[in-house]
Amino acid sequence: MDMAWFIYTISLMLLMIIACSTCFMVWVLTSRRDWLVAAAAFVCYVLEVSVIFYGEYMGDKPYLTGYFNDGLQWPWLTIPLDVILVTLVWSWARERVHAPLSRRQVAIFAVVFGVVAVAVAPIGSLTGAWRNMLFWGWRDLGVIFSVWFGYWWYQKRASKNERVDIERSKPFFRVVAVLSLVMLCEDIFFIMIFHPETTAGTPLHSFFWHLTERNMTENVIVIVCAVRTIMGARDLMMVYAQHPAESSGDHEADRYSSDIGARLPRFCDQYAISQREREVLRLVLLKKSTQEIASDLFISTGTVKAHLHRIYSKVGTTNRQDLATAFWKF
Repeated sequence: MDMAWFIYTISLMLLMIIACSTCFMVWVLTSRRDWLVAAAAFVCYVLEVSVIFYGEYMGDKPYLTGYFNDGLQWPWLTIPLDVILVTLVWSWARERVHAPLSRRQVAIFAVVFGVVAVAVAPIGSLTGAWRNMLFWGWRDLGVIFSVWFGYWWYQKRASKNERVDIERSKPFFRVVAVLSLVMLCEDIFFIMIFHPETTAGTPLHSFFWHLTERNMTENVIVIVCAVRTIMGARDLMMVYAQHPAESSGDHEADRYSSDIGARLPRFCDQYAISQREREVLRLVLLKKSTQEIASDLFISTGTVKAHLHRIYSKVGTTNRQDLATAFWKF
């Protein structure tokens, strides 16, 4: 059983490292901030798993006593990692649903979450099952809040085109939302109800002992995210190997252009849109007027309209709104 857990842990860490590497490569190619945030989150999770791994296989984790009756083994490491990871999950959720995200917002979230985490952390004489439940439950609630915030933004604040884009991620968000609730239930069971010392002397003791501090539902969530990330990164990297990313040079527009740039090459290839038409299309998707497009590209408004007419014909649309909808559905 110990060997099986050893292999499982190493495999999980390897998967996270692969996911992190692919996220970083996509960020280098596309400059999309959500991929950089995802890479940092995978790194943070690898470090968390490493801490658990070290405690188990270096003999620092209690064996025949209730694990959650004790305090955190390395609070100076566990708490910062916990705060950083949840902050990254929240930041990624905002990036994915196109919600505005500033450094100030990230700092405020991290400080508020971190203050509560420190206040409820089982440290020193303030230990026991309830303190552990408050600490790990607060972490679970942070993840749940992040996922449900993304759903709320999709329902209430996202524009029509953003909702078309986010629509493709709805099954993923639904699965993670359900699993995050199961994750909280699993923590309640192992912290407040189940006690591994009751299985001492039985074949199942080693199995249940390894489950303490390891939330298997959380592992499933991370594995789902990693596999989905790797598959998405593979497709994007194949495109950007042929079509380098572009920048609009406009700070406000770049919040959109990073995501537009990830789809534009494939969309243009699908509909045989030329390079010049592609430039016009990108500016249309950035909600530029005909006159603004003409000024940016140093062409006449008549030429812009001619390009737009050809794009409409190729895509099978008749106006800008239908063109944008077709693009985000692609």
